[in-house]
Amino acid sequence: MRKVISSVLLLALVSASAFAEPTLVTINGKAIDQDQFDLYLQSRTGNTTADAATHQQILEEYINRELIYLAALKQNIDTQKETRLRIEDQKRNIVTGSFLNQIVGDADIKEEQLKSVYNEQVVKNASQEYKARHILLETEETANEVIAKLMNGESFEELAKNFSIGPSKTDGGDLGWFTLIQMTPAFSEAVAKLNKNTYTQRAVQTEFGWHVIKLEDTRPAPVPTLENIRPQLVEALQRELISNYIEDLREGAQIVYPKPSAMANN
Repeated sequence: MRKVISSVLLLALVSASAFAEPTLVTINGKAIDQDQFDLYLQSRTGNTTADAATHQQILEEYINRELIYLAALKQNIDTQKETRLRIEDQKRNIVTGSFLNQIVGDADIKEEQLKSVYNEQVVKNASQEYKARHILLETEETANEVIAKLMNGESFEELAKNFSIGPSKTDGGDLGWFTLIQMTPAFSEAVAKLNKNTYTQRAVQTEFGWHVIKLEDTRPAPVPTLENIRPQLVEALQRELISNYIEDLREGAQIVYPKPSAMANN
């Protein structure tokens, strides 16, 4: 009977060891399994795999950290108030993050939702692009002189080459295509008021100097396809999902703020 019990016990021990995580390294008697190290490796490199040299380097870092951790425990650092509060705060962050990832992972974002967000937030809000030239000058007086020359029929491109102090002077002041948000507010405001093939009758001041601007053309800004920005749209819907979830939690919660006098006493 004893032989039968011993055989059964041996079989159980063998079976248990077969499913146990392999010990990667033992530090002062504490076994570190592969999963523990993989988590650290991922936090350091963004991946759970690495070449042999990197793997060994990160492993040595892990061992050093573990040695410091064990030394800190001997000094009861983990029982100090500030340490306990920081541990609790990190615990909340980890648990909250995992829970939100679970909510997002369980969400069923439908194609109709993506198309709706795409049409409302991308297609309808597509901006205009502008093609313009400018002549950048140091003073308003010089800018007014250039405007006078334009009124007399002189070439905008030639005036830009001869008078502009900006880097675009070699191209006749050509700025290429841009959206208004890419420019400084005063410059953008002036461009938006111009008709095609007209220039500013007054010099426009920005932090760079004084500008004389000529608008050459406009066109709708290229709209990215749904497929190109699908990940961003999914992320936006996920953020909305989390926001709505938090709002529901707040509506169902009892939140009591202390009175100002009570806060002052603390």
